[in-house]
Amino acid sequence: MSVGPSQNSVEPPLEEQDQPRRAADPDRDDAAYLTYDYLKHLTSLSILVLGGVLIVAKDLDPSDVKPASILVALALIGGGGVCSFSGSSEIVRAKSSRTEPGKSLSFWVKAAPVLLAVGTGYFLAIFADSLT
Repeated sequence: MSVGPSQNSVEPPLEEQDQPRRAADPDRDDAAYLTYDYLKHLTSLSILVLGGVLIVAKDLDPSDVKPASILVALALIGGGGVCSFSGSSEIVRAKSSRTEPGKSLSFWVKAAPVLLAVGTGYFLAIFADSLT
């Protein structure tokens, strides 16, 4: 039995394994990975904030806060989560198919934090108003 690679081995020699297979643009790749991490972070934040809103909202007095207002806040926050998840999915699709991300990515990157911030701010305003 031989110790080295076989004649029919699919793997390249060790000297060639460390070499990149295609020329990569570090700035472009870094931007995609940073955007993916950012959107992934926003998705996690949206889920966390949705849980927090639901926990706090169950203790609010229905005579002080309209349930429809809570639903609007949940919809805005959830919309931010959906946008951030859609954006990260677009990056994964583009990287796996080795194509450019679609034009919708810039929309997802802009819409996700806006919806999350507006929904969170709206709920905090409702909560602060219910304390008085």
